[in-house]
Amino acid sequence: MTETSTKLRRREILWSSVAVGAFSVTGWAYSNIGFIQSFFPLLIGIFALRRILALEMAEGAEGNDLSEQYEIDPDREYTADEQIEVLSEVKGTYGQKGRIWGALTGISAIIAAVAIPLSVALTAVCTAVAGYCLVRYVRIRRIRRTLDTRIETLSRE
Repeated sequence: MTETSTKLRRREILWSSVAVGAFSVTGWAYSNIGFIQSFFPLLIGIFALRRILALEMAEGAEGNDLSEQYEIDPDREYTADEQIEVLSEVKGTYGQKGRIWGALTGISAIIAAVAIPLSVALTAVCTAVAGYCLVRYVRIRRIRRTLDTRIETLSRE
């Protein structure tokens, strides 16, 4: 492991811990303190989750990219079946991320709808978070459609 990937891994562990802690405190705060007070830990958890996903992307950009992960030799011609296998695995990874962002979009939108009578500021923040999560979800769906198209093209060859 290189020094950069070790640092990225430590940061990923830190943000994972923050996310788990924040989501745990959210449930406790909602049960014992109230809706408004439980919203702040929820936002922290969503932000921490976003940082975890960003670190995964950064780790890929730091040399731990797909060609190394799947041991792809740039000088070799790969068959359509081999390409389909790798692209299917990549698509699965994006599917997992898409489900996370979709769930966060739904949760934030529901909280925003419930918060309307409680607070205009809370509604605005929830709506902004839901919008951001929706943009991330749409981007991942677009990537998955592109991968589907490529897999389908390779399957026909």
